[in-house]
Amino acid sequence: YKGKPDRNGEIEIGYGISSNYRRQGYTSEAALALVQWAWSHPQVKQINAECVPHNTGSARILEKIGMTRLGVRSGYLKWMMKRPEQTPQETQGA
Repeated sequence: YKGKPDRNGEIEIGYGISSNYRRQGYTSEAALALVQWAWSHPQVKQINAECVPHNTGSARILEKIGMTRLGVRSGYLKWMMKRPEQTPQETQGA
C-alpha cells in the first residue's frame, strides 16, 4: 500500500517482482491478497493502482484481479476498484 486510506476511503496498491519470478502467478496472487486485506477494513471504499501504459503484464494482473481501467493520466494508466456491495446477510452479520 502506498499509504493509509485518504479521507474518501481510497487506498493505492503497488507491486514489483524480480524478472526471475515473473509469469508464475506470484504477482497476481499477491495483488489479490492486497485487495482482500484492504476490503477487510471497513474504512477502505476504493482501491487504486497505476502502471505505465506499455506494461502489459501489470495491466493483465490488474484486469485479472477485477480492477477497472480508467485511462491514461499524467503518463500512467490508472485503475480503480470500488468496494463490493454487501449482501443483506453480510450486513446483518449472518
